Amino acid sequence: MNNLLKVIITGAVAAVVTFFALILSGLGTTGLANSEGNWVSLTTVNLGVNEFGFLMVFAVFAAVAITGYALNALDKK
Repeated sequence: MNNLLKVIITGAVAAVVTFFALILSGLGTTGLANSEGNWVSLTTVNLGVNEFGFLMVFAVFAAVAITGYALNALDKK
């Protein structure tokens, strides 16, 4: 299998896994009106900074490792 194709597939899988990890971590936006009546949008995460960072690093690492292993196994067949 072409090396460029392996990199593209691995990147796409990592992006999808990261997207779902962000959704499952409670990433969202909250809208509030301040005292002046202006609408303010805030980004919120239901996890702490350390937990959120660990989740993102682990999700990307696992996605890249599993995808790389699967592509190498398919390449050897």
